[in-house]
Amino acid sequence: MGCSKAVNNLLSNAIAFSLPGGEVVVGIEQRGRNIPVSVRDHGPGIPDAFKGRVFEKFAQADNSDARTKGASVSG
Repeated sequence: MGCSKAVNNLLSNAIAFSLPGGEVVVGIEQRGRNIPVSVRDHGPGIPDAFKGRVFEKFAQADNSDARTKGASVSG
């Protein structure tokens, strides 16, 4: 997975699972040759039962009832 696709997925999930009117904060900072990217939201988070599988290919928790719309993105 390319870097831009990974960041896009992080942003999409943060927006989809944020509370209505919530905020998604994106941070980008250059540290020498590295450029760390952070995405922070205040959504429900990853269910404990799913955390062990979060990096498996095609893994997805069933949070259909947690998805909302209406978050804003700031950076």
